[in-house]
Amino acid sequence: MIFNSIRKNADNYSDKVAVIDRGKKITYYILWRDIRILGSWIDSNLEADAKIGIMLNNCYEAIVAIYAITLTNRVCVPLDTDLKTRNLNYIVNDTAMSLIIISQTNRDRLQKISPELKFLFIDSDNNESKNISVTGILKISQSLFIPNDNIEDTSTLAVILYTTGTTGPQKGVLLSHANLISATENINQFMKIGNWAIESLPMRISHSFGFARLRCVFAVGGTVIIENGFLRPEMVLKNMLKYRANAISSVPAGFTIILDYFLEQFKEISNNIQYIEIGSAPMQMKYKKRLIALCSKAKIFSHYGLTEASRSTFLNFHSDQNHLNTVGKASPNVLIKIIREDKSICNPGETGEIIVKGKMVTKGYWNKPDLTFNALNDGWLRTGDLGHVDDDGYLYLFGRKTEIINIGGLKVAPAEIEQIIKQFEGVKEVAAIGVNSKSDITSVIIRVYIIKSDKDLSKKQLEKYCIENLEAYKIPGEFVFVRDIPKTNSGKIKRQLLEELPLG
Repeated sequence: MIFNSIRKNADNYSDKVAVIDRGKKITYYILWRDIRILGSWIDSNLEADAKIGIMLNNCYEAIVAIYAITLTNRVCVPLDTDLKTRNLNYIVNDTAMSLIIISQTNRDRLQKISPELKFLFIDSDNNESKNISVTGILKISQSLFIPNDNIEDTSTLAVILYTTGTTGPQKGVLLSHANLISATENINQFMKIGNWAIESLPMRISHSFGFARLRCVFAVGGTVIIENGFLRPEMVLKNMLKYRANAISSVPAGFTIILDYFLEQFKEISNNIQYIEIGSAPMQMKYKKRLIALCSKAKIFSHYGLTEASRSTFLNFHSDQNHLNTVGKASPNVLIKIIREDKSICNPGETGEIIVKGKMVTKGYWNKPDLTFNALNDGWLRTGDLGHVDDDGYLYLFGRKTEIINIGGLKVAPAEIEQIIKQFEGVKEVAAIGVNSKSDITSVIIRVYIIKSDKDLSKKQLEKYCIENLEAYKIPGEFVFVRDIPKTNSGKIKRQLLEELPLG
């Protein structure tokens, strides 16, 4: 079970610091004790198959809650704190959630969701209710949950992670203890981290990326420094220096902020960094090269994967410098194939749909048997992503099948257009979609939305560059300069919202 690494560390080196949160250091002994205390309360107050939500920012209590829920064989449903009421209502009803663990600040909006929904606050407004808050339970309770090792079954459901799109939650991804353990082992086998790891973790642990980093560090007996995103990047870097952090994980947007605006502060710690993991969205080549130059001693990894299949590939920036435009090779214990529409296997260099197989792959989607049937076949997951594998096994990613632009019968991947245009000096960010032509409503053209890094950048310059670097049918018909490109919290472009942006 996923809690076994914490139990083992509590037994073997109880005084080792497991978590640093807001200046407080918590040892593995205390972490395991608190997990068992909260687990005992959950076991006494909730039915055996309860679905329990956690709607908290990154904090120590959120970590305790995740592991306490799964310790008792209940199912954890992590939720973003900025989810809209409509989306919250969908998830609560979809899972028939019994309890949600939240902060006092979210009380009002959540109490309107469901009359049957119970709440457990992490803090308390008054002394009288401290015994029913997480902090009160941890302070007052003496009861410790005792795991029954004789009935341990790693195939049991541990977590439901809801993937979000531009229209809200789409599907609940089912992840068993076995899925989570396998993903953790695959990652650590590739990255080869040890108990010396002191990792800054600004990624949301309610998401697959952040949750996996947490498990990976706990699996080797390292230390995590919990941060609440990049709202204050200078504090993230300050804490890395203060606590002698030797690792950090983030989406590309986080490193963009650091390298563009906090470079000198980052240089203070760059020589101490032993590893970096980057994921969830594409990273511009110039930032990859800056990290290589700044962190010459570090192992720098990026990955490709889905919530359904965590870390399907890995790329090592230093050893794979000639392949930085790929998403790397299949991770340890993972198989990847590229298939055609008729499900036959593509040749090297031939574009098709990426399918993935491994013990970390989900067994399906909550309450969606048809979607599960269509996505999974004999352990293979149809990702819905397009790409090709070269003769050396490196995977090139071209984006979602549903995002492909059809230009007169020729297929164009937005990611390919974006990758080329990003390399032009003066372009900060770019997003491409297909739209109906104004002159001929029966045809489609490519429109690109661009955020400038050079105010003098012109559409004529971009058009000339595209003519020189793209096939004729891939050349955008419209260039639109914008101030912002809508994205998810993990940095993926919300393409369905692009057409709502004002043209200019």
